[in-house]
Amino acid sequence: MLLPGEGRSDDFLSRVERVCRLREPDRREDPGLVSTLVYGGEPAPEELVRYASAPRVRLVRFLEYQGLIDFRGYLCRRS
Repeated sequence: MLLPGEGRSDDFLSRVERVCRLREPDRREDPGLVSTLVYGGEPAPEELVRYASAPRVRLVRFLEYQGLIDFRGYLCRRS
């Protein structure tokens, strides 16, 4: 798991940003452009989601990307 402030997470997010700039040259001038990183596995910690959003990278779980709803968090809070 990548954590905010770790060298790996900083390096990873900067690589994502570089790829996005290559694919979307106007990204620097348009603050409304946000990259979406789809991943599998457990939900990312809220701290990591906030950290990734600073360079305009939105983390989305594959289930959510498919439009499915994951009720695990809701069920854990209910019990």
